[in-house]
Formats: sequence, C-alpha cells, structure tokens
Amino acid sequence: MQQSTRTSLFLAASFAGALATNFTLGGCVTRTQPLAGYSSDEVWIAMQAVADSPSYDDWHIVQNDVYANDASRSIEIYRELRRLYVSPYADPQKQAEEWRFQIALLLDADSGAPSIDFTARQIAIPSHVWDEADRYFAQVTALLGPPKVLVDEQSAPPAAPTAAAPSEIVHPIEEIPASNEPAVDIDEVTPAQAPPVDVPPASAPSALSLPR
Repeated sequence: MQQSTRTSLFLAASFAGALATNFTLGGCVTRTQPLAGYSSDEVWIAMQAVADSPSYDDWHIVQNDVYANDASRSIEIYRELRRLYVSPYADPQKQAEEWRFQIALLLDADSGAPSIDFTARQIAIPSHVWDEADRYFAQVTALLGPPKVLVDEQSAPPAAPTAAAPSEIVHPIEEIPASNEPAVDIDEVTPAQAPPVDVPPASAPSALSLPR
C-alpha cells in the first residue's frame, strides 16, 4: 500500500515537473518582426494575404482556418499539416502537426512604425515556433516588396526658395505733345525757289594756227 502510494506520488510529481518544463520551454512563444518603412495598412493587408495562402516546401496543408479582426488588427489561425518524412537511415514516416497562432499588428508608440507579433497559442518547442514565425515574416516582406521611406510632412525640412528669373526692364516711351499748327497738305506745297546763281559766260574758242 505504501509502495503504491509512493509510486503514485512519484508519477504525479514527474508529470507536474514535465508539464512545468513544457510551459517554461514552449508556453506561448512569441516572436516579433519590426517593419519600418511601410504603412500599417499595407502591412495589415499583407498579413491577411499570407495567413490565407501560406506556402510550405515540405508540408502539405490539410486545413487552414483564418479569423481576422479588423478592429484589433489581429489574426487567429488554426492549421493542420501533413507530410511523408523520408530519411536515408530509417523507413519513411508519416508526420502531422497542428498549429494555433495569434498574429497581431502593433505600432510603435514613438515612431508609429508597424511590427508583427507572432505567438503560438499552444505548448510548443520554441525553435519550431521560430521557424514558423520566420517563414511567415519572410512571406509578408516578400509580398510588401522593398521598404518605402515615410516622411512626416511636419518634420520635413522646408524647401529652398527658388531664385526668381530676372525680369526685362522696359523703359517708357516719352510721349511728344501734339502741335497746335494746322495740318499741311503735301500736294499744295511748292518747292522754294533757289536764288539765281551767276554763271560766267563761256569764252569763245580761239583759232588754232595750223602750220603751213
């Protein structure tokens, strides 16, 4: 009777220790990815798209239930995976995994830059959760493309004033006041007679003496 009681206590203590170890190693493992250079709307759209259409190289997706909450910008995922694991040192093995994730979009309080929190809502090995999180982050960033620089209009430096083009200087034309004299008809104007010029008379040519 005492031996049975001791055995029961030992098994209970072992189970409690194992459960505590599992919670310590893998209870609610979270991984965060900052995404500066993108708007929160862009990140949220990419988060939903990758959650709805995940991509795996070595797993077959049996079930993928996605519940997105636009108000809190969080996503709950339940996913079942299957694969045939082939090893050169053992016979092929059928493997299965079930995942429950919570993915949330957060904003930095100071800069307003978005970040993604990827949390396993189950007891899991941290390294396995990190692999799933990194795979998810890689697909989100690939969908977003190169980061865009976001500039706050209030903090942007003022634009340098542009020099005005030199303007042409136009001198005013001096107006000549009109004369009060009556207009002259050019047809009635006769040329002024020039004063007579004394021209000396031409002298008569002298006779030429021809040689005899």
